[in-house]
Amino acid sequence: MPRNACTSCRLRKVRCLSQRPGDKCKRCTSRNTTCSYVHAPQHYPSPSSASPQSFYALQHETVGLDIGRGRPEEILREAQFAQSLLLLYFSNFGDVHFLFDEEVFLRRYALSEVSEMVLFAMMALSIRFSVAPFREALSPAHRGEILFEHARSLVQEELDRPSMAAAQAYVLLAIYKLVYGGARQAFLYLGGF
Repeated sequence: MPRNACTSCRLRKVRCLSQRPGDKCKRCTSRNTTCSYVHAPQHYPSPSSASPQSFYALQHETVGLDIGRGRPEEILREAQFAQSLLLLYFSNFGDVHFLFDEEVFLRRYALSEVSEMVLFAMMALSIRFSVAPFREALSPAHRGEILFEHARSLVQEELDRPSMAAAQAYVLLAIYKLVYGGARQAFLYLGGF
């Protein structure tokens, strides 16, 4: 894979077929998806040897995350881990529904313009796919629960102030319940806004 592979090809660990660095690659063109490039800092392993989620694992092998007892806000302080979860969201759920344009969303995230309720709901969905080390012996299926509960509490605080972010968060929470069990609750989230 070339050193300048697009985010989508890098996450799928496939060769990026771009004509010139920075152009939309052939895979993204054929799938009709956004083709974006995120340049890794020079002191991390090259994208050809590791995916974004394994960057985190390599840099923090011995530390481990205490997701079971920690506070959800601590994940946002781990900027590299939070971004890897967002990239995992787009690689695992971006083709299923089109709530967000990946390129625009990541740009807004870099500028701190994304609502926390949306961030936590996205990370709740994607954390199950993370290869980061966790201190707690939680199964991947249950890693997102604390993030889901935090996103739900943030959405409930906004109940009297409807917004686009609240609607998006409700949809993400419903998807979480549909994907990880709880179809009745998912219906309540979709009908509750």
